[in-house]
Amino acid sequence: MKDNRAGERKQTDGLIEVLDLTRGQTVGHLANISSGGFMLVAREYEIQPNMVFQFRFFFPKPIMGRDSIDCGAESLWCDPAVDEKGYWAGFQIIDISDEEAELIRYLMDSL
Repeated sequence: MKDNRAGERKQTDGLIEVLDLTRGQTVGHLANISSGGFMLVAREYEIQPNMVFQFRFFFPKPIMGRDSIDCGAESLWCDPAVDEKGYWAGFQIIDISDEEAELIRYLMDSL
């Protein structure tokens, strides 16, 4: 299978919780992240492709004085997780401020 990612992804060890701001509920946690996208483990429900979300990522400890960032993302795919309950889901970041994009780059450098 060809890897179509534009940038390197870094593993996050599942410590970054992801909140769906529209639904007001935690979706799951990040598995990995890049400057243009991420994969998360969704706990409760399968995420359909081509859906748009507004997410907030919560850091386990502050990064550059911030404990979270917000971004808009589009779901690209979703598969059942084999070794744990839930689903693996891939996303492309489609809306993020320059400041929060810088936080992602800083996070990636620290992983």
